[in-house]
Amino acid sequence: MEIAHYFSVSRTPVREAALLLAQQGLVEIIPSRGTKASRAKADKAFSIYEALSEIAGSAAWLACQKQKPGDLKELRRTAYLSCLSL
Repeated sequence: MEIAHYFSVSRTPVREAALLLAQQGLVEIIPSRGTKASRAKADKAFSIYEALSEIAGSAAWLACQKQKPGDLKELRRTAYLSCLSL
């Protein structure tokens, strides 16, 4: 319910997402208790981080291609403000 509330959706899409994650072995569904993250095996964790690094690189490249005047200034301001809240 917390996830559904956070994303302002009903419980059905959250339940379907949890089922898909369970099929992939990423979460474990415990009847009447909830859902928890599965323990990742080293080879699976490496594959996940390898994929995430590729996605992050592509996102950074696209951001550079699509930047507009003032974007870099706004990014610096946001980064500065987030450092202040640490």
